Amino acid sequence: MKKSLFFLAAGDAALVASCTGNEPGAVVGGMRTVEMTIGSLSREAYVSDEDTRVSYEDLTCLWEEGDVVMVGFSDNAGRTYGPFRFTAAQAGAVSDFTGNVTIGEEATTLTKIYAYYSGEKLTDVRADLTAGTLTFSLPAEQSGNLAKYNLGLATAEGEYEVAAGATEFTLPAGFTFLPYLTRLDVSVTGLADGETVQSVTVGLDGHTFYNGGTVDFAGTLSGFSAASSDVLKILPDASEAIASSAYMVSLMPLDLGGARTRMDVTIITRSGQNGKKYTASFAATELAAAKRYGVAVDVASLQGDDVTYVEGDNLDAINNDKDGYFILTEDMTLDAMPNITDFSGTLDGDGHTIDMGTVESVSREQAGIFATTTGDAAIMNLNVQVEALEGEASEGGLVVGKVLEGSTLTLDNVHASGSITATRYNDSNRMFGGGLVGFVPDGAVLTATDCSFTGSISTNMAALSDANSYNCYVGGIVGALETGVSSFEMNTAYAGSAAGAASSIVNCRVFDTQLVNTWRGGTSIGAGILIRSEFYTGGIAGRCTGRIENCSVENTQMTGVVDTDGEGRQAKPVVGNDWYEYTYNKNNSYTNITINGGAARTGIYQGAGTAGTGRPDYSDIQ
Repeated sequence: MKKSLFFLAAGDAALVASCTGNEPGAVVGGMRTVEMTIGSLSREAYVSDEDTRVSYEDLTCLWEEGDVVMVGFSDNAGRTYGPFRFTAAQAGAVSDFTGNVTIGEEATTLTKIYAYYSGEKLTDVRADLTAGTLTFSLPAEQSGNLAKYNLGLATAEGEYEVAAGATEFTLPAGFTFLPYLTRLDVSVTGLADGETVQSVTVGLDGHTFYNGGTVDFAGTLSGFSAASSDVLKILPDASEAIASSAYMVSLMPLDLGGARTRMDVTIITRSGQNGKKYTASFAATELAAAKRYGVAVDVASLQGDDVTYVEGDNLDAINNDKDGYFILTEDMTLDAMPNITDFSGTLDGDGHTIDMGTVESVSREQAGIFATTTGDAAIMNLNVQVEALEGEASEGGLVVGKVLEGSTLTLDNVHASGSITATRYNDSNRMFGGGLVGFVPDGAVLTATDCSFTGSISTNMAALSDANSYNCYVGGIVGALETGVSSFEMNTAYAGSAAGAASSIVNCRVFDTQLVNTWRGGTSIGAGILIRSEFYTGGIAGRCTGRIENCSVENTQMTGVVDTDGEGRQAKPVVGNDWYEYTYNKNNSYTNITINGGAARTGIYQGAGTAGTGRPDYSDIQ
């Protein structure tokens, strides 16, 4: 591989609180502060010229003066100290590190030394010196500058005696810091004049990328974090001093079992208001710790899809090209609900907000920014907000009204907020209302990941004939999701099934929300209606046959029809209609949930297959 330099920028280490703070020689509560030097380069006491060297295989990696590492110790009595902040005294591949260490006044024999450095973008960095492990989190979006996303580990054993009363100590040992994370370098060439890279996304077929884990100081993984991402994304920072054609990403090592696994690398570019989306595929057989891998993408050799960058306060470009790829470049304010129909493309909000605060009303069968989606539509990285929206609709959500049969909708990192008050559209016998999506019928698929809703949704079935049936489903994320419902066993006491597994709601959150789903303003139908009507209210979904996992509902008040006559009227903390739910739902929490003014409920919701019961499991009522 080509040899190059990697600089760990001064101040890039993420600091963990330590016990230091006193001047050398200070004695506080039977403890003393010792100025300690590790590496001993200036005293010519280091073991070899590899001591304190940082290297990534064939790359020479250099310290800068003032770079920070964290160092902890244990002694022959099993006590632990630190970690403490040490700073590099010299620039170069080898350096001394000096810091203040707090130990007891008596003679102390240090037997184990643990050291690490971490880039400033690593979070939740915690050293457990008793266990000899380090826990950390790694973001799924990175800037392409590895200095902010790296992790180096070092450890040493011996007997290093710090004499009683000593205020200075030179540790006669050095370290070879080994990088732990896997490094992937993406080289992009073949750009046209004026064409710049906006993002680089890496995906691995059949695998997710873990967002952190726990390792020991020898670099052995002891566990992954619970959080993971389907893709890793590089968003180049123009202020970073990195080569414009080379993008680096750190990732948790993955065991691919030696099998050839497809890696897709997607490059989004921009030139003026237009751009391209290029995808290249590679075969990966390993992604091992402390190793560097490289892929080269020549975009000139690829057939790119057109990308349109959307500016201003309208979505006309999307309405005129419904299967295109669009990226928002700024926040926008709309004075009317767009209700775009049959959208089958991709909208990347790039973290921007569509504000419909001045939109007061909407009236149509399907209502939302996208009234209907078809094909393989995707919406990501978008915020949507309203103030007080009133509407008439059969199927409505702030983002999507209805996913048409035979279609798939993907929502990723989409967040909605505001107050919605809805009534039925014309003489419709149903109303499906969700914070994000109204209705996903049988034959359609929804995948929602890392999404949220906060605010209120209020529906009221009024002025209806008692001789007709009416269905009204309300949920914080989706009103009604019925993927695979025709394959459920009907008319049974409990019809849990895996038939809806194609749809999923994962890592989604509903918080500080009010959900109202009433019949003529009340919470009971009673004997007045002659034909069965269904009213279901749920924190995540009024009805959901798909998988719900790692979701949460917090501080939410529900007011809904809850007749106990077995005729399909329920309000539940997570899923209203759990008669037809995915059997293996798991790890969903609800906190401070009240239903029709009852006592606040807190617990865990899981499907019957996970809970091992014949019914869905709400842990607070077991």
